Amino acid sequence: KPYRCCPAYLFSETKDNEDSVMTQGIHMLSDNSAQILCIINDVTGTNSGYPGATVWRKKLLRQGALLSEIAIIPCREQLNTYTESFAVATHAKENGWKNLTIVAPPFHQLRAFTSICELRNSLFSRFHTTMTTDALRRPLS
Repeated sequence: KPYRCCPAYLFSETKDNEDSVMTQGIHMLSDNSAQILCIINDVTGTNSGYPGATVWRKKLLRQGALLSEIAIIPCREQLNTYTESFAVATHAKENGWKNLTIVAPPFHQLRAFTSICELRNSLFSRFHTTMTTDALRRPLS
């Protein structure tokens, strides 16, 4: 069984893309490759197409996640990939995380991963980030 190494951050997606991200998150909990699933709470109410943390939490609970396995990270700026990444990286730093797995659909992976990595380099001296894809179900470097 894989070691439960780190939190997994589920990048926000529109309603038509959210299932792949949530399904991968649930898979990661079940195979012990993640200890907790993190989702964003858009406190500004940006009309980004993301249904919101309340909706996603309910869906994750229906798919088998426990309430204790879901963490909500506030985003206090208008939601986009960069501000979402900044909120996640800041939360990781404040909580002393040394690892983070990013979950995003293939078309969003490059933008999500590079945003997190750019922030990682400015906020942390040592921090490991891994990208996973729902299609491959394996880490990508």
